[in-house]
Amino acid sequence: MSVTILRNAYLHLAVRLVLGSLFIWAGVGKAVAPLDFASSVYNYKLLPEFWVGVAAGVIPWLELLAGVALVTGVRIKGAASVISLLMLLFVSLLLTSWVRGLNIDCGCFSGVERTPGLVAISEDAGMLLGALFVLFLDRRQLNPAGLALRRLVRIGKRDG
Repeated sequence: MSVTILRNAYLHLAVRLVLGSLFIWAGVGKAVAPLDFASSVYNYKLLPEFWVGVAAGVIPWLELLAGVALVTGVRIKGAASVISLLMLLFVSLLLTSWVRGLNIDCGCFSGVERTPGLVAISEDAGMLLGALFVLFLDRRQLNPAGLALRRLVRIGKRDG
């Protein structure tokens, strides 16, 4: 892979949009069905009940906010940091569950049945790489929020 490709602003934007959209989808699905997500968290059998509720209440909103930030181009590095940490957690959970032989729905995406295994771990590792790419290599040349703001400023100058 050429270094030039890694510097392509359109690639950066595409990675942010795809990753952000995935996290918006995941966050919304969990936020609208918190009991289903809490059940998925509980099935990992790693947390006491109180912390299952906390995780089920917090994780969807972290995913949703980080996804929106990536899609809009606002606080990109912070969003990529949150997503990177979440993906490290998710890969670790999937890996330990796979090793433990748990046959559970991972609770990753609403409406998609995923069980811990090599495919889910690989998919999450790919999302982790995408988040790390955004965190360390994204130069934010193309930014939907910034483009919209510049357009509004130009309209304001033209009309005023």
